[in-house]
Amino acid sequence: ADISDYKYLKDSVNNCFTVACDGGIHHCINIGLTPNLIIGDYDSAKKEDIKFFDDKGVKRETYPEKKDRTDTEIAIDFVIENGFKEVLLFGNTSRRLDHTLTNIHLLGKLALNGIKNQMIDENNRLYAITDSGSFEAKVGEYVSLIPLTDKVTHLSTTGLEYEVSDFTLNNYSSLGQSNVAIDNMVSIKMGEGVLLVAFSKD
Repeated sequence: ADISDYKYLKDSVNNCFTVACDGGIHHCINIGLTPNLIIGDYDSAKKEDIKFFDDKGVKRETYPEKKDRTDTEIAIDFVIENGFKEVLLFGNTSRRLDHTLTNIHLLGKLALNGIKNQMIDENNRLYAITDSGSFEAKVGEYVSLIPLTDKVTHLSTTGLEYEVSDFTLNNYSSLGQSNVAIDNMVSIKMGEGVLLVAFSKD
């Protein structure tokens, strides 16, 4: 994905184990970050960028272009298999809506494996949860609750303009779209399901 403002990225990656996927290698160069691992088929990476990190001795895993997982899912499987407890994803939203939707659903895979997750771009912070959680918010910020499973049961919220209590939120409905934060903390309790929590600005 194109990233025009790197400030939000620079502020978030200090002291993190970093996995760069394919074209994400170039973003690492732009912010002066040396990744711990590079993964991909390199169909969208520049040869000079790959060489830049090869010369630094960065570990690289190469996969065929024709495969049954995206580079992002390969990276997510790596963090699951290696016991990471929290994952931040950047550069996973783009003009390719199919890629964006797939990456959002991969947040659910992290949540189902007990990994705290967050996907960030210049206008959005996305989380997938399977349990209760509290999130920092800005008053007036849009907050949408979108089931990634058929439904999310026993949903209760605080800190939102329109609150629910012990509610079942079904997929294929816009009911959870564009709520508004009225506090600096939004809390969510839920029963079964996987819920996408999206904080957005225009």
